Amino acid sequence: MKKILLFSLLFCSYCFASDESKILSPAQQTEIIETLQNKLTTHYILADKAQEAKELLEELKQSTTIQKPTDKKSFAQYLQQQVQMILNDKHFRVIVPRPRNTSSETDILKQHLNALTNFRKGGFQDIQMLEGNVGYVKIDGFRGEETHQVDGLMIYLRTADAIIIDLRDNRGGARPVNYLTSYFLPEGTLVGSTYHRFKDSWQSHYVDKINGDKRLDVPLFILTSDRTFSAAEAFTYNLQARQRAIVVGEVTGGGAHPIQFFELPEGLATIVPNRRSHNPVTRTNWEGTGVKPDINVDEELALNEAKALAKTAAEQYRSTTITELSNLLNPENVDKTQNKADLEQKAQSLIEILLQRKHLESFMLEGFARRYRALGNDFAAEQFESVDKRLNETEY
Repeated sequence: MKKILLFSLLFCSYCFASDESKILSPAQQTEIIETLQNKLTTHYILADKAQEAKELLEELKQSTTIQKPTDKKSFAQYLQQQVQMILNDKHFRVIVPRPRNTSSETDILKQHLNALTNFRKGGFQDIQMLEGNVGYVKIDGFRGEETHQVDGLMIYLRTADAIIIDLRDNRGGARPVNYLTSYFLPEGTLVGSTYHRFKDSWQSHYVDKINGDKRLDVPLFILTSDRTFSAAEAFTYNLQARQRAIVVGEVTGGGAHPIQFFELPEGLATIVPNRRSHNPVTRTNWEGTGVKPDINVDEELALNEAKALAKTAAEQYRSTTITELSNLLNPENVDKTQNKADLEQKAQSLIEILLQRKHLESFMLEGFARRYRALGNDFAAEQFESVDKRLNETEY
């Protein structure tokens, strides 16, 4: 709650900051540069790069021959461009303040609502079921306040036999990422870690406890473009690293450094990448390189490519377990040399998988048992009865 309130206050203060065309005096420019130097050397994740950036800024500060822009907007852009020549970090920003609002209080509130609407344009967009029982969801941003929507999304997709998650227009975000990831990875999985330079400490990120059914083996496809960035890349990279998703599209933007917001003098601000992401499987991250797709196609072609792949994968997902169980329950295929207890365990395990995938519902089990019993297949009937009894005992 404190973080949300802080963001709101900062957001409003910068919406109504002083005029971006205001001319900065040499003394004001010096104060801005020195503060930026301090924030970079203290907090930027790569200390050597931060030192280089500090030295460059010192040259700019001391020089009497380098012509620096004097208005706020141009000066902020100039500083960002200069520092980026050293850092080459797409997360780093020097914020350009917006013009001061001089309207009435009523207009300020209306302006706030308009800004809020624009801010929330991202997030969960199109959700539908495609041909072949393939679930599709387009997520254009991971907004913290939308974490609660993940459970509803996954309830809708619980019967999908393959899932496509479209992140081609997703520039990042925060909190929902790990929660959505947790639906596709087993309990106890270490998703990743982050190193915090200022604190000189590591933080481990394990899967969250979810309020729904995990989809651990459903075929999963993620669409990317060169605009896919930051938290959207984290979601993609961490699932791809564990071979849990197939990535279709373009190489992503390449931003793996989480950020912190700092104020600068004269109403400016800077966004400084202060942490480093680390994946336990690859032992690295996607900073500067982007997430490389498994199937590299132009973003315009990515959805159709994924649809075809997902449709085939969904068919296999549906049929493989059904076929295996059917063969196992066929008296003609029973291996007389195999231990009956082993056969029973295998059959019941397959029935439970079908229940988990929603290819069977619990109320159907008794009916299947009766039908197999009527056919004289007592072994098959007993397996459905055993699973049904176990589920009923669990309920009570």
